[in-house]
Amino acid sequence: MMGNPEVRRNRRLRTAATAVLAALTLGTADAGAAQRVNLTLGLGAIYDTNLLKYSADQRTLFESGTRPDRFSIHSLDDLTWNPFVALAWDADAGRGRHHILRLKSEGEFHDRNPTADFHSISAGWRETWRGGRRFSVGYYGLPHYYLRQLVDEDYVTPFPGLALHRRAQFDLQIASTSWGQRIARNTDTELAYQFENRRYVPDFRERDSKTHQGELTFGFTGLPDRGSIDVSGGWRVSNAKGVDGDEVAGAPPDDQDLTYHGPIASVRGRAELGRTARWRVIGDAGYQFGSRTYDSKVPADRFHFGRRDALNAVEFGLRAQFRPHLSARGFFRHESNNAHHGANVASTTDLGSYSQNQVGLVVDWSGAIWRSQRATAAEPDTTN
Repeated sequence: MMGNPEVRRNRRLRTAATAVLAALTLGTADAGAAQRVNLTLGLGAIYDTNLLKYSADQRTLFESGTRPDRFSIHSLDDLTWNPFVALAWDADAGRGRHHILRLKSEGEFHDRNPTADFHSISAGWRETWRGGRRFSVGYYGLPHYYLRQLVDEDYVTPFPGLALHRRAQFDLQIASTSWGQRIARNTDTELAYQFENRRYVPDFRERDSKTHQGELTFGFTGLPDRGSIDVSGGWRVSNAKGVDGDEVAGAPPDDQDLTYHGPIASVRGRAELGRTARWRVIGDAGYQFGSRTYDSKVPADRFHFGRRDALNAVEFGLRAQFRPHLSARGFFRHESNNAHHGANVASTTDLGSYSQNQVGLVVDWSGAIWRSQRATAAEPDTTN
């Protein structure tokens, strides 16, 4: 059996990314460098009040129980378990030069809604030099991510009166790169770019998209209580396919077009709240903003034609580090999206206005599982 071509394509891309990173490792590692391999094992528990980001109308419809054929979940909220494992190889070539390779695998497993379970892999390579200069490339793969049940206008139901809702899921791959350097004693900057490729199941090919994002970040350190602040701004452009392949020559287009553009911005700060020789406590807070202007030229696409979105999110966290290996972070996050449409639209299962709260705890263990002869426990660990 030949197997699913999408699965084979994703497997080839992941294999190629790993091979490239391995080649970089072999090509740049200095046999005499001080080297170490760090292992991180972690588990997170996150309670989410609105797992699939449903709007108020959608939540009301779900709770009424009158249209179960439009949903595939058992509850709007859920507890999610997030196990992860990561390896980081660091070669200290001296004079501030480091070669760092990271590999990570993680998953999300839901207590009451296993239909939304997923797993992901990521890999990254970073080069650092004196003066805070650094260059990195990365890859992230997320196969079979479940979005929600969406209306498929081309679907023919086996019985009249049944909903046209079908399972919408996609494969996501992200390639990223960045350059950073210190521009003052306590100030550095980083310029980053990432490319995202989403490919949906055949029922929703019009949603396939390629997204470009550029972002500039300024980091300020040396603040009271060993504090730091990062401020960033950027731009996202997403080009959606907009057609599903069943177009009729001469007929006006009737498929949804999710193409959009808009700015993004964030600010995040952290400060040390207390420390001893064995532990320390760090508090952090952040704010994130994103705006989307949809570029659909299809008046029949009433859900995206003339639409503008504004997303706001705040997060507060508290981390306790118990030297030398254990760490735990509790957090609260609130996220809301306001969708403003160009025309009145009926309630839909598509992503629109929503409000979501998350509270969680993440515990991890990290430590060196191998060191070269030149590496010592006293050397700084740059893989964290």
